[in-house]
Amino acid sequence: GGSRRRSSRGSCGGSLGDWLAKRLHELGFNFCISVLEAALREIDEGDLGKEEVLKMWLGFPEDGALPHALQVIVCEYRQQRRLWRFVGAGAEDGSGLGEVVLRAE
Repeated sequence: GGSRRRSSRGSCGGSLGDWLAKRLHELGFNFCISVLEAALREIDEGDLGKEEVLKMWLGFPEDGALPHALQVIVCEYRQQRRLWRFVGAGAEDGSGLGEVVLRAE
């Protein structure tokens, strides 16, 4: 069987990580989910829109462009993180939250 990992980083951490993994798969972007998730969690929200910051954290060369799929994922992640913080502020376990956020496109 496959291994399943749950995040222990707070009430909504696992669900946001699940969303990220789903989007990577949907966009067909092959990148290490644990590296991407860790980097996105550490980057300040204001810096998520800065390509040079993303390149540094994710190991891309300074003179190259970020792949389009990664740009889309980062942009959407930033929005999702804001939604999770807003919607999940009062939720203890985050149950049912994923459906609300994923359908709010």
